[in-house]
Amino acid sequence: MKFNLNIRTKDGLLVENLTVHADDRTHAETKIRKVYLKCEIVSCETEDAHADEDQASMESIISLISKQDKN
Repeated sequence: MKFNLNIRTKDGLLVENLTVHADDRTHAETKIRKVYLKCEIVSCETEDAHADEDQASMESIISLISKQDKN
């Protein structure tokens, strides 16, 4: 899964749109906290990491089928 996080650093700066691949939210937050020590997680959104890949694959298949029909 892909997680998009917004955080506030220990100095108070807002960092937006950090993307992390992880198994769950806890693991994603742990990864972020290793890089940004003592940060505050402001928001966290979950995104299916394979959704775009599935769509691209479907488009590729349709393209191949239509090319074969023209021959």
